[in-house]
Amino acid sequence: MTALYTYTDKKITQFLLDPRQIVEELTKYDILYHSSTFHDVDEFIKQVMDEYDYTHYDIIKIESPMIMNSLHRHKFREARFIFKGTGTFYFNIDNKFIELNVGPGDFITIPPMIDHYFKSDEVVDVMRFAQMPLGNYDEY
Repeated sequence: MTALYTYTDKKITQFLLDPRQIVEELTKYDILYHSSTFHDVDEFIKQVMDEYDYTHYDIIKIESPMIMNSLHRHKFREARFIFKGTGTFYFNIDNKFIELNVGPGDFITIPPMIDHYFKSDEVVDVMRFAQMPLGNYDEY
């Protein structure tokens, strides 16, 4: 189940379960979220790449238990679509911390220069979209 937590100084200031409220809250930070289903993968890829001006995509399997990327940012917008599994996106925006629990069918875009990371304790299949070649983002 998708849920959004907002907190400052380790105190929860907001807890949302309603998808409309989650979308509204994330939009304040230019983070776009929606639940999506599709029947044709090629058509979905084309639609996302056209709508958000992405140039690259790949499909990855996150297999390490409790994988946790370190807090980082990119100079470009990226997106993730969750096929299988669950996890949590963490954002730090002006010392406001946001956690977004995601699962299958969830699609999220992350704007440039937003500190974030992803954590999961199970295998997660993800389609990634970016405006730069995927791989080592350190160059960007």
